[in-house]
Amino acid sequence: MRRTVTEVVGLAAAVGVAWVLGTRALAGLQEAHPAEVAAALADLAGNPARQAAFWFTGGVLAACGGRIASLLRRGEHLPAFLVLPGAFLAAACGLGIQCGSLAPAPGGGWTWPGLSFGQGVWWGGLAAGVLLALPVDPFRWIERLHAWILAASIGVFAALAVAGHGPGGTRINLLGVQPVEAAKVGVVLFLAVYLGRRAGKIRWQRVRTGLLRFPRPTLLLPAVLALLGTFAGLLAVRDLGPTLILAILFLALFHVVVRSPGWVLLAAGLVAGLVLLLAVRPDLAGSEMLELRLRMWLQPWLNGLPRGDQVASARWALAAGGLLGQGAGHGALGAVPAGHTDLVLARLAEDGGFVALAAWIACLGACVLQGLLVAVGNRTPERILAGAGLALLLVAQASVIGAGTAGAVPLTGVVVPFLSSGRSGMVAFLIVTALLTRLAEDGAARVPTDELRELGTGVARVGVGVAGILVLGLGVAFVQSVVLRQATSLRGLVTTLGDGTVIHRHDPRLEALTTLVPRGEIRDRRGEPLAGTGPDGRRIWPLGDALGTLLGPPDDALLRPSWSLERAFDPELRGWPERDDGPTAWLARPAGGGRERLLFARASRAVPPEDEARARARATREGLDPATVRLLPLPSPDLGPLARLLHAPWRHRAARIAALAADVDARSVQVSLDARLQRAVAAAL
Repeated sequence: MRRTVTEVVGLAAAVGVAWVLGTRALAGLQEAHPAEVAAALADLAGNPARQAAFWFTGGVLAACGGRIASLLRRGEHLPAFLVLPGAFLAAACGLGIQCGSLAPAPGGGWTWPGLSFGQGVWWGGLAAGVLLALPVDPFRWIERLHAWILAASIGVFAALAVAGHGPGGTRINLLGVQPVEAAKVGVVLFLAVYLGRRAGKIRWQRVRTGLLRFPRPTLLLPAVLALLGTFAGLLAVRDLGPTLILAILFLALFHVVVRSPGWVLLAAGLVAGLVLLLAVRPDLAGSEMLELRLRMWLQPWLNGLPRGDQVASARWALAAGGLLGQGAGHGALGAVPAGHTDLVLARLAEDGGFVALAAWIACLGACVLQGLLVAVGNRTPERILAGAGLALLLVAQASVIGAGTAGAVPLTGVVVPFLSSGRSGMVAFLIVTALLTRLAEDGAARVPTDELRELGTGVARVGVGVAGILVLGLGVAFVQSVVLRQATSLRGLVTTLGDGTVIHRHDPRLEALTTLVPRGEIRDRRGEPLAGTGPDGRRIWPLGDALGTLLGPPDDALLRPSWSLERAFDPELRGWPERDDGPTAWLARPAGGGRERLLFARASRAVPPEDEARARARATREGLDPATVRLLPLPSPDLGPLARLLHAPWRHRAARIAALAADVDARSVQVSLDARLQRAVAAAL
């Protein structure tokens, strides 16, 4: 009874959190970006946040109804009172992020993903409720049809290989959905039945080699081939995410059965080796997007690639959030590419800080860890492995995209469980939680056997690893959001614009703040302005042309002569200094002429002697003229004063920006020129 009350309270809390976060997030979004939000919501009547919360509530009620039907059936039920509440609380965090976000529209402009996310929860909750309310145990049918389930999953990958589509050459979408999420569930269920029926024989097929135990060669070779076979999915969808997830699932489930540390080391080494091979030869990926992501992984800050800013943008968002975040809906608009899908964890950190990330990890962890406990105590080998595989699917999916967001592994197009926009993913994840909950129904072992104890021990060991992964995720999030906050915010990115221009970009949040701080004045020896900034932000010259070209253009987009005052005093006039060191770029032109192209970039202006030879060799390989190779030092401003504004609480930031902008004296310089003398000389001439 106490567990049932806890489950009901958890589901009610999920609904309450969804209503509060959704409403506040949309209000914050409207406060921060009123014009864009008004255009995005023009076709929606009423209060969109309430509509999204109503859909969310409907999904929770549908799942709750199915859960009640499940609990009323007789049997020895296992505790599963945190699975559904954990999932819906994590989804409530997702609703808050989606209600506080705007997504780029295909034809330009912005769309609001909050309503679609709420509807995804409704359809997922409805599917979960139906699954929970079924009078027949679904695992009976899964065991009978496991071969057909595998065939259907392979068919999904085949269909994606033939007719799938997606950004940058990936093949993850088919007929408006992402069927790969359902295919991964199907593979897990097949592996659970296949390995569960053979667990008793497989477990004893071990030999000791040194300090480790390995499966016997007759078993090890097929296992290695099956692990390598998961990479065939890479050829189908041309995205590394599903491949890594399936490899992790097979590695973990096979380890649960054989309990062989040697297998874990060998399998992990194989997966890491294949990923490193792709990193060294990204052209083997067969996808422009995957090749781009691999190159970004190797050089997140110096890749110099067009659209190669995704990892850097994610790191900037993590740093912008800090401990408590920028505020619901107050994240920088468009600063995080795919901030509502692939990089939604970065957007969660920006809006809610480390605290929001920790809350989401805690909710996901509660769902996953109790799912593993359901597996440990279950009554057949197939059900034990099914529970373990389904729980591991959630944590593997989150770990792959979370590690990619942090830059630890290549970024992939994997949706984040219960957080990313997308109805198909939400439906799949809520079905996974319903299956975990259904495994708890009458799941207790009738008679404990050695076979069940052995598998339960294997799942428990994997559970310890999962708990370690969750704690590691918390640690990485804290380091990147709090410990490295200042350093990351000030770090620049070398990238190439669409026209081929190589630039040193900084966090767009800081670049936006630079436009709010007008340049200081250039004053004569008596303090009379020679150059200043008008109320409209444009530069004004009170003496007209009396100083000739001595002042120089104020815009650094134009070439300033070295002797111009605007250039000589640029750091003082803008209010932040230039760093002593900064990145450099090696450039070369095509043999027949044309725009320069980036060969590679360095983090420092202290260039090794062998760099020039390397640049010439690379220019030759890429069909450029080696004689045109040159080194370009890139500007590297120290935006520390603005970073302090960015990291200030939202409610205090506007006042601090206004105070900084009004302090013109702090950004003004005084020279020995005399304005009256200049006027007189100009009049005489």
